[in-house]
Amino acid sequence: MQPPPPLRHLILMGGSVRAAAESAASDGWEVSAIDRFGDVDTRRAARSWQPLPPELDFDGLLERLPPGPLVLTGGMEQWYQRLERVRDQRPVLAPPTATIERLRDPVFLQSLAERCGFRFPRFRLPTTREVPPGWLAKSRRSTAGLGVSASRINPRNDDHYLQKRVAGRPWGASFLASDSSTELLGVCRSLFQNLGATPFLYSGSLGPLPVRTECQQKLQRLGEAIRQELALRGLFGIDLIADSSDELWVLEINPRMTASMELLERRLGSSLVTRHVAAHGVVREQREAHGDASSSHLADATLGLKRIVWSRAACRWDPEWELTTVGTLVTLHDIPQPGTSIERHTPLVSLGVRGQSVRNFLRAAHEVESRLHKKCQPT
Repeated sequence: MQPPPPLRHLILMGGSVRAAAESAASDGWEVSAIDRFGDVDTRRAARSWQPLPPELDFDGLLERLPPGPLVLTGGMEQWYQRLERVRDQRPVLAPPTATIERLRDPVFLQSLAERCGFRFPRFRLPTTREVPPGWLAKSRRSTAGLGVSASRINPRNDDHYLQKRVAGRPWGASFLASDSSTELLGVCRSLFQNLGATPFLYSGSLGPLPVRTECQQKLQRLGEAIRQELALRGLFGIDLIADSSDELWVLEINPRMTASMELLERRLGSSLVTRHVAAHGVVREQREAHGDASSSHLADATLGLKRIVWSRAACRWDPEWELTTVGTLVTLHDIPQPGTSIERHTPLVSLGVRGQSVRNFLRAAHEVESRLHKKCQPT
């Protein structure tokens, strides 16, 4: 049997693919990007960009793109079933729908967590319209905290269940699964923001964090159990809570590149998208060597902060706002196209900071965020 032909082209699709596109492009891949924003830095990293089509009608769009596998980022959870037909056209480097359904099933998650020595929050299916105090309504088909509500009124549909809230420090643990093993890539602190109807909206990550050897070993066992039981390949992340007693609670599993992984890539010194593709058995085309080809993946031991700035008012992006970072430690990412209309409580831009002092770069990020909010006035 002949091995599959080597490839050099990837299609990246999700709510936002900027981090994945930069990871892939820095390692020589040609990228076709499909997401909701088409930010300046996304298009800079990709050879082409297309908006996510309405109702995710991919047939015509994918037929026009060069051969290459499809890699998914966040924001696609509710559409996995519709993606099954794409597998007849090209490799889809993501689990099948049946695996996704198991990962969203709190009964399975509780069993898996407890077998590996972790806790899992109490849960139940909704039987009334009222959510008890201290409980949350959670969607099985959302991401980034968009489907988590503290409202006393529950949607009561098949996609939701109720879960008791657990107080503590939110973590994101990242893994890479191959045919034979699972690697713990690192752990980051997850940051959230309360925007009223969405009280646990993902707003960034801090890391990688130092983690005790005992905790690393425990996370490693959980990651390996997930790989073996679900036959996962490639990148996946686990959202957890570390409570006041340092017990770890499993919240959910995301079988894809997660938002915090770009903070780990600098520490690891290699493209995580390339490693994800390789874990799925895709052979890449040999590329010509360049003198500085690996410069973006030199290992960097500094700590990193990624922070999403959520707009407080509807406004229109002005490229001059990029000057808000002058004289600071901060870099801007996910930069809107000039003149882009930005609605209230939607992403404005994301901030990146690296350094040794958490206090210093948190202060720098706060300063730039304040400047941006002053610029972003109602249109």
